[in-house]
Amino acid sequence: MISLRTLSFLSCFQILWAVCVAQTSNVSGKVVDEHGSVVRGVNVLIKGSPNGTVSDWDGQYNIQVPPGKSTLSFVLIGYKMLEKDLSIEGIVNYRLDVVLIKNKRKNRGKESSGELTQLTNP
Repeated sequence: MISLRTLSFLSCFQILWAVCVAQTSNVSGKVVDEHGSVVRGVNVLIKGSPNGTVSDWDGQYNIQVPPGKSTLSFVLIGYKMLEKDLSIEGIVNYRLDVVLIKNKRKNRGKESSGELTQLTNP
């Protein structure tokens, strides 16, 4: 049979473990383009970490970020990559709305925004 002292120790250990594991803050927001239109399917990544998420149908994203300094990268083909530096202090919910700019480049004298209109085999 488990003694009351052992049970108390295990309870305290379990509470401390839960507090240590839950030391992340929630960062959420909306991704739009320069015209205010929703951008879906944007990869939202914590730089230097395997953690990430994708913006949903409404351009909303939600990611757990550890305390301290982090960089969020917003990446989608056809748009310029955006990086936002964060300094997370404490366990708080943060709101970070971002605007992605279309990646326009010259391609044989024509502007290209990353859209593919026709693919041919020469």
